[in-house]
This record gives sequence, C-alpha cells and structure tokens, in this order.
Amino acid sequence: MSGVLYVAAKAPRAGFAKTRLGKAIGDDAALRLYRAFISDLAARFATAPFPVGWYVTPADAWPEVAALLPVSDGGARVVVQPVGDWAQRQAALFQGAAQRGEDRTALVASDSPQLTIAVVQRALALLSTCDVVLGPVHDGGYYLIGMR
Repeated sequence: MSGVLYVAAKAPRAGFAKTRLGKAIGDDAALRLYRAFISDLAARFATAPFPVGWYVTPADAWPEVAALLPVSDGGARVVVQPVGDWAQRQAALFQGAAQRGEDRTALVASDSPQLTIAVVQRALALLSTCDVVLGPVHDGGYYLIGMR
C-alpha cells in the first residue's frame, strides 16, 4: 500500500477546538478560523495521489468534520483518537497502522493550512528508507510526523 496522511481534527465546536486561540480572539472567531483550516486542507488534499484520512476526537466528531469538507467523502478513512495526551494519541495511530494495512503513515494537525501535497509526498517517500520522519518548526516542535 502507498503511504497514508492523517489529519488530526477535533470536532468543530466553540470552546473545544483552538481553545488557546479562543482566549485571545474569542471562541467564535477561533472556531471560524478552525473550520477554514479543515476546509482548506481537505480541498488541497482532495487530489492527492495518496489516501487521506481523518484522526478525529471525540468519537462522535466525524459528521461535524465531514460537513466542512468541500466534497462528500463517504469513503474517507476515519480513525477515532483514544483518550490520552497528544503523545499517547499519536502512538495509538501509528501502532494501529499495520492493522489498517498501512506501511507508511504520516500525521499532521489541522492547523497546517499551507501544507502542500509535495511536502507530504516527500515525507512518505522518505519513509521507504527511514523509520521516522519529522517536519520541524522553528519553536522546536514539528508539523508532521511519519512512521513506517
């Protein structure tokens, strides 16, 4: 199987998604921005040459996330995030990859609206020869993590 990209997405609910940003600009404004992030990512990756899945929380979030997609995707890969901190939830996605038949899996958060198909293709290609890839950011974190 080719590599798979998952986008981590919270239910688009005021006070639930983008809570730190909401404290600065208000929950409604943060929610509008978050919805735009999801829509922009979905539109960009609708033509990707690799499968795109959604890593959602809470368990009932998928219908709300799906409503933001520019194209109905009834066949989307949807994986529900388990309870735990972000590191535990990331680990769970990668641990389940083999069960889902994925040999190369990448994960991004939904707040990377400028992420390109080419960047993800490069990360997935690197996973053919590397066990782990990271897309670093200036603050010491990362915008993409991939594993095989």
